[in-house]
Amino acid sequence: MRRRGFLEAWAHPGLRRLVALRVLSQGCDGLYQGGALVFLAFRPGGVNPARDFLVLLAATLLPFTLVGPFTGPVIDSLDRRSLLVGASILRAAGVGAMALLPPRPWAFAVLAVLVLSVNRFFLAAASAVIPLLVPEEILLPANALPPVAGTVATLVGATAAGVLSSAWSPSPFLLGALGLGAAAWVASGLPRVPPRRTGLHLFGGLGLLREVWEGAARVARAARGRLALGAVFLEQVLVGSLLGLALWFLVRSGYGPSSYSVLVGVSGAGAFFGAGVAPRAGTRAGEGGLLLLGLALTSLALGGAATGRVGLVLASAGLAGLAYSLLKVGADTLLQKDLPDAFRGRGFAFYDLLWNLGRVAGAGAAALLLPVWGLWASGMALSGVGAAGGAGVGLGLTRRGGGIPYGQPPGRPDWGPGEKTSVLVRWYEGAYGEEVPRSLITPWGSLEVRAVLLERKGPAERRFVLETEAGVVRLWQLEGGWWAELLGSGER
Repeated sequence: MRRRGFLEAWAHPGLRRLVALRVLSQGCDGLYQGGALVFLAFRPGGVNPARDFLVLLAATLLPFTLVGPFTGPVIDSLDRRSLLVGASILRAAGVGAMALLPPRPWAFAVLAVLVLSVNRFFLAAASAVIPLLVPEEILLPANALPPVAGTVATLVGATAAGVLSSAWSPSPFLLGALGLGAAAWVASGLPRVPPRRTGLHLFGGLGLLREVWEGAARVARAARGRLALGAVFLEQVLVGSLLGLALWFLVRSGYGPSSYSVLVGVSGAGAFFGAGVAPRAGTRAGEGGLLLLGLALTSLALGGAATGRVGLVLASAGLAGLAYSLLKVGADTLLQKDLPDAFRGRGFAFYDLLWNLGRVAGAGAAALLLPVWGLWASGMALSGVGAAGGAGVGLGLTRRGGGIPYGQPPGRPDWGPGEKTSVLVRWYEGAYGEEVPRSLITPWGSLEVRAVLLERKGPAERRFVLETEAGVVRLWQLEGGWWAELLGSGER
């Protein structure tokens, strides 16, 4: 299969506008989030900077976990362009209020909760809209552009916040509000795509709960999507721990707010580099391979930060940025391919929920361990947790076939009759129970489905007999994954 890269993805005007939107919007996110963190962590009289970081994350992220899953039905039921415009306007108003109110912790916390809650709508909708802007064949490079460019912009904004806060503390919030207003204008130029699901009773309590439950059940049936979400949670636990360790080291060593800017800047450089190498690495290792590589590099970064040497702490930040880009591209692509469009909004709402919980859990672990164990022992223990968790994700991907590189040429000459293998199924869009297999991703390459010869439905499983370019294939579901057996050879 011909390699498809950045240039082919960049040729789509909708994707270019989405990249511009995320760079502008998330750069402003970095400005106000960095300004809030500098205010709390480097204020006079601080005792435990890792605990201050935990307090900031808990105050701003945990309230969203109560409503996070309910954003999915809203995203799946509204025009995503209108949602992106509205979210940008509301965030601009909230960040502007941060600049005008007195610098009190409770005021920062209340406004940050409101702004970040709206931000979850924005990020989930921006990820869910990508498959509507580009063909599925170039999803992997397309996923490497908007999310990672936005992440780099966030880090650049946070870097600038450290410098700006030293000069005039309200300046990051004023610039952030102006930039988010401009982001709303950029979002208005995205193509309008009507929602795939209609007739939802979003404002009826039982109807909304039903939509959330259906989304959770659909995500639970997506075996590789589940593993991608688990990898995102684990990676954010490691990143939250790493940030806690780094802040502890910087504040205890006497470094000022500008050191935070340097740390975030190095991390941004690593994320930018990761965005460049992710598509090529994905074509060789597969989306599952990107997950494992990201987890391994983040665990290694924790070990480097545990040394307490400033050079290694900065290098660890860069390595963590690289790992984040690799894992995010792999996780986003796996989830998008495993879910029909009608469920992607809910899928990415759960994605954001686990992202938040993982980051807070990691910061909490650092805040608890550092005062007792110190920097070295805490960092090595958390690094070991990451390595063990990565091994578990790898085992799950091997069983589900999630490590298969999508679109790779066959690694063996043929698929023999009677031979069984785990496969990844790509579906034509539709509700569960009405989906029709479109292609099978096997260890020997991709097989297009020419016809469905037989389909059997049961309460716990579905079975198909398919005509493919390799011959007649029997397909069935087992333990959340799909398995196939070649019944008879055909023309390849």
